[in-house]
Amino acid sequence: MKIGLTGTFASGKSLVAQILQKSGFIYYSLSEEVRDECEKRGMTPERKNLYNIANELRENYGPQVLAERVRKKIEKEKPKNAVIDGIRSPEEVWELEKMKNFTLISIDSTIETRYERTMKRKRANEEKQTFEEFRKSEQKEWESSNQNIKGAMSLAKTKIINDSTKEKLEEKINEIVKTLKNKQ
Repeated sequence: MKIGLTGTFASGKSLVAQILQKSGFIYYSLSEEVRDECEKRGMTPERKNLYNIANELRENYGPQVLAERVRKKIEKEKPKNAVIDGIRSPEEVWELEKMKNFTLISIDSTIETRYERTMKRKRANEEKQTFEEFRKSEQKEWESSNQNIKGAMSLAKTKIINDSTKEKLEEKINEIVKTLKNKQ
C-alpha cells in the first residue's frame, strides 16, 4: 500500500507520516528530494532556497519531477507499505498514481489553528511571522504557477480535517489504513 499526503501548510502531514511509520510504513518525501538538491549545491535548506530549487526543478524537468524521483525509488526498493509526503500538484499525484495501490490523503485545518501550530513548533523563520505574513506566504504558494496544492487536494478521495488531538488523528489514520487494507 502506498499512501500519499497533501494538504495545507502546518495541517499535520508530518504527524500523519509519523503515525504511518509507527505502523511499519517506509517514509518518502518529495521535499527531501529538494533538500538533497540543495545540499548538492552547497545551499542552506531554508524555506526560500527550498522553494526556489523546487520551482527550478519543476521548470526544467516538468511539474512531476519530484514525484517521479520518489516513484522510481519506491519501485526500486519495493517496500510493502510506503507513505509519501510533500505532494503539491496534480501532476505529482498523477505520477504517483502510476504505482499500484496508491491512495492520496488530503489534510487540512483552519488557518488560525495552523498558524498557532507554526508558533509552537518553532522551525526556522516560522516563529518570526505575524499571522498576516503567514496568510500572505500561504497565498503565494496557493497562487504559484509551479505548485497547485488546492488542485492536489481536490484529487484526494480521502480527506481529513485535523482539528482535534493527536490521539484522534491517530484513530482516524488507523481507521483509514484498515479500510484500505480491506479493499486490497
